[in-house]
Amino acid sequence: MSGGSFWRGLFLGVLVGMAAALYTNPRLKPETRERLEHARHGLRQRANRILRRAQQEVDQVIDQVTS
Repeated sequence: MSGGSFWRGLFLGVLVGMAAALYTNPRLKPETRERLEHARHGLRQRANRILRRAQQEVDQVIDQVTS
């Protein structure tokens, strides 16, 4: 497993664990759950953009080293 895959899995696992803990909390109001859902969606999009950018940079470095 590559280092990038490990960190991606770790990051996503932490996010999923936090979301599950918060979402299943019986004290949360429906409005709070909705806000958390929107925040989760935004975080996921941001994380995907960061990971794509990092992958592109790694690919460029690999291309430079192997050329």
